[in-house]
Amino acid sequence: MHVNNLYNRLIKEKDRLVCVAIRSPRTAQEIIDRKKYERVMNILWKRYEYGMSDALDEYRRQDQVDEIRQVKRF
Repeated sequence: MHVNNLYNRLIKEKDRLVCVAIRSPRTAQEIIDRKKYERVMNILWKRYEYGMSDALDEYRRQDQVDEIRQVKRF
């Protein structure tokens, strides 16, 4: 029960930070928001393997594209 509560809180915080955190922060508050977002995502990735299936699918697609490029056509 405690784990689900923590997981749900992390997901809620991630959803909030997605709208706030920008890739190239310039101000102090933007940097703080970005660091919070990265910390929440690291916890989700390492502890719950959140989003791993999407990342693995992307790697598989890239491998397929690389194989298609290597095929020689006559």
